[in-house]
Amino acid sequence: MSRVIGTAKGRSRLKLALAAGLGLLLAVAALDRLLPPDTSRYDDSSRLVVDRHGEALRYLPTSQGIWRLQVDPDAVDPQYLALLLAYEDQRFHRHFGIDPLAIGRAAISNLAAGRIVSGASTITMQVARLLHKPRRGWRGKVEQSLRALQLELRYSKRDILSMYLTLAPFGGNIEGVHMASRIFFGKVPASLSLGEAALLIALPQSPTLRRPIDNPQAALAGRAQVLTRLAEAGMIGSAEAAWAKAEPLPRERQALPFNAPHLASAEARRNAAPPIIRTSLEASLQRKLEQLARQEAGWFPDPATIAILVAEIPSRRILAAVGHHDFAGPQGQVDMTMAIRSPGSTLKPFIYAMAFDAGDIHPDTVIDDRPTRFGTYLPRNFDRQFQGRITMRAALQQSLNVPAVAVLERLGPGQFTAALQTLGVTMALHQPNEPPGLAIALGGVGMTLRDLVGLYTSLADNGQYRPLSASDPAIPAAAMATHMFVRPAAARQVGDILANAPRPMGIQGIANNLADRVAYKTGTSYGFRDAWAIGYTDSHVVGIWVGRPDGTPRPGAYGSNTAAPIMFHTFDIIDGRSSDIAPLPDSEPHDTQAPSPRLPPQALRNFQRNGSVIAEGPRILFPPPQVELALPADGNDRVVLEARGKQPLRWYVDGAPLASRSQGNNAEWLPSGPGFFRISVIDAEGRSSSVRTRLVKGDGR
Repeated sequence: MSRVIGTAKGRSRLKLALAAGLGLLLAVAALDRLLPPDTSRYDDSSRLVVDRHGEALRYLPTSQGIWRLQVDPDAVDPQYLALLLAYEDQRFHRHFGIDPLAIGRAAISNLAAGRIVSGASTITMQVARLLHKPRRGWRGKVEQSLRALQLELRYSKRDILSMYLTLAPFGGNIEGVHMASRIFFGKVPASLSLGEAALLIALPQSPTLRRPIDNPQAALAGRAQVLTRLAEAGMIGSAEAAWAKAEPLPRERQALPFNAPHLASAEARRNAAPPIIRTSLEASLQRKLEQLARQEAGWFPDPATIAILVAEIPSRRILAAVGHHDFAGPQGQVDMTMAIRSPGSTLKPFIYAMAFDAGDIHPDTVIDDRPTRFGTYLPRNFDRQFQGRITMRAALQQSLNVPAVAVLERLGPGQFTAALQTLGVTMALHQPNEPPGLAIALGGVGMTLRDLVGLYTSLADNGQYRPLSASDPAIPAAAMATHMFVRPAAARQVGDILANAPRPMGIQGIANNLADRVAYKTGTSYGFRDAWAIGYTDSHVVGIWVGRPDGTPRPGAYGSNTAAPIMFHTFDIIDGRSSDIAPLPDSEPHDTQAPSPRLPPQALRNFQRNGSVIAEGPRILFPPPQVELALPADGNDRVVLEARGKQPLRWYVDGAPLASRSQGNNAEWLPSGPGFFRISVIDAEGRSSSVRTRLVKGDGR
């Protein structure tokens, strides 16, 4: 009878235990549904932007200014993980968030010592505390334990370990093993020394007290305690522990990588950007070009900003992006690769390309470069001089304004603008509610350096346009339609013209410039506010902008003398720079619609303009503008001046009538001495022309 009763009592106890367990599970399930875990701190990760090879470019803190990067356990030194679990939670992979054996051991140890000498918190319980910051006392411990059970129900052990590696505190605004390793040791946590691993295990136990830079003695003691316990447990040898205890502590915070800060910030701001963002940039090239920009900016006599953008043509991926040469300087956080600025003359190649493609002109079509009025618009060349009869090829190479405006008028500024906007290019019209005007040919529109570089890739790639991208080159870019901006023949004709343009003064002397045939175009906006140089080879496109972000004029700063040298230096630095533009073949494959590269047909020999030609005023032939002349050796010889214009011609020096003997187009001038002089001439109809020159002594002084 007693046996039967015992069996019945045992069954009753078992039922009660099962009911209690089921009740606990139901309670936990109810808690999980009513109060789901708050993982917002874990989700609010720092961002790490890396180059195409995984090299760090820039870290960005969390929204709260914390350095905390999500950590995958596979990205951490296996020895560190093994030592961490051995020290903090030996049964991590076997318990369910709470470790009853650890609780029992801790209770026995604390009772024997008469005080708390050991805790029983598992790594899961620590994660619960880091996520929720429970109340103090026994109620907080209960809440922490329930949250630990909840985490174990919802997440895998790997996920929970990742949370700990991400959230563990290391003092101040440093959280997580990745950022701690970067800031204390200057490296990622994939290859830690034993002493480094032990320090990272010891710090979260008392992050403020044991901060190695502020409290080195406490940090040494904490690390030694970890190493001693691991040696006693047989995880490491005593000799290893002794060596690790002798490792020096970090004395200062290591600087985090800080390259491509503008592009990195833009990539990190993208919706749903992951903690680690891989880009198409080349870190080594980026660093070299940032250094180049700083060096070149130091040569300018006034404060000026340099922006550089480099893209590879086949993939349309950005290799380097310098938004400002001095991120910490005035207006340094403005990304000038994305700022809307006047492009100056850099759109002229696209005007000619569309006209070539339409069959309106040929590179050897002759146009008369003379003063011309287009309605109320009267464009002038940059040097206020006119070249007369000239080919379209030479007009583009010399960046003449009247021919470009005449060709744009033939195309139609509305059609030209629409063609670029169809590609997705931003064109900020000065008066958006009015039709585009002819001033677009000379920079009367707003564009970004990134869009301009993207446009030039189409000329380099047989007229095919695709937008630039900075995304990971290992991941296929989102399907982007390829637009045929112009046909290949027209693109190659423009490329051949630009590749044969004379280089600006001094460029020929740049050392190691292997890209001998760079197709390039410079530009200067109205008032010297923007200086541009954009060039390409068969493999790369380089875009340079020089100016001031606030639009302050820089008189005398042209694209040719400020931006072009930087562009050619950049080609010196780029790998694969010897892949230059191939010469135009003698003949193209037959294409009845595309213009031939050979002599133009009879109908395209001369360009008939629609604008009204204005009678040309006088032109000073000697001295040429902006040159230095040597004074006659004996001081008595006269300088012979020469001009062309409707006679009689009247001459002036610095506004005073010239006392000279005039002979038709020539005049003689007896200078008073060295210095700067403004020489002017007025023709019979009152039209004038002027040049500024400098006279120096024969020894150059």
